[in-house]
Amino acid sequence: MTEINYLPSTEEEVLQLGLGPHQFTTSLARVIEALEHSPLRLEYLHESAIIRINYANLNHEIISANVAVKLATSFGPGYLLVGSNHRIYNSLNNAVLAPDLFVIKGKVRQTKLSDKIKLVTNPWLIVEVHSPSTEAYDLGTKLSAYKKFPTVEYILYVHQNEQRATLHSRSSATLWRSEDFGPEQPDITIGDAKLSLTDIYQNLPSEEE
Repeated sequence: MTEINYLPSTEEEVLQLGLGPHQFTTSLARVIEALEHSPLRLEYLHESAIIRINYANLNHEIISANVAVKLATSFGPGYLLVGSNHRIYNSLNNAVLAPDLFVIKGKVRQTKLSDKIKLVTNPWLIVEVHSPSTEAYDLGTKLSAYKKFPTVEYILYVHQNEQRATLHSRSSATLWRSEDFGPEQPDITIGDAKLSLTDIYQNLPSEEE
């Protein structure tokens, strides 16, 4: 992650920096103001804004859609699946994060950060599809922040370019268990939902296409 000395306001400005992620030390108030007016993929953590271009390649979008379809058909009433255009908020560390997908179990709880910004505070399952360019941030700083949400029970990381995934499951308030999945172990269980890497990676284009 690269440090920058200003908070971009347009995708053109971020493009000049590269896809990112980029980090800019600032206040939560300034980030909230930016969220009200900016289309950027903007997050906030450890008193820093995290910025990257709101761009995902075809594999990323197909994998995200495949996971969403499977989750939507696996969970019954009482579960709500939410896409990447909405963010989640943890008041314990003022974290504002944008997962690729997340699931709420039970009643939706939100907090109002401004007249225009209202964010979910009780995600139960978080899903991230990560690439080599985002892996260090997604599997390091961001994963640690996700685990600090008291309502999060599961965090699923799916690789964009390889058929592998990791499921982090909460064992207690402070203990987590991690399980890796690949072609030799393709079946993933999350609560009542069952996913397979075959389902997650179906319909991906070949490299020649």
